[in-house]
Amino acid sequence: MNNDEENRCALGASRLSVKFDAAVVDDLADLVRRLAHSLRRAKPDNDLPEKALDYLRRMGLQRSPLR
Repeated sequence: MNNDEENRCALGASRLSVKFDAAVVDDLADLVRRLAHSLRRAKPDNDLPEKALDYLRRMGLQRSPLR
């Protein structure tokens, strides 16, 4: 394999891992939302659920309300 072929293979592998990582991140963000909702119901005076949801908003992981 020459250098160009190795670079193309590496680029293809990194694209696959990015797609996989995005799915994992989405799943984890959904889990954080569910946990925040449960904690908010169990302990309404706790500020951690709002901090977790604010973090998701700041990182662009907020789900569409139309979903």
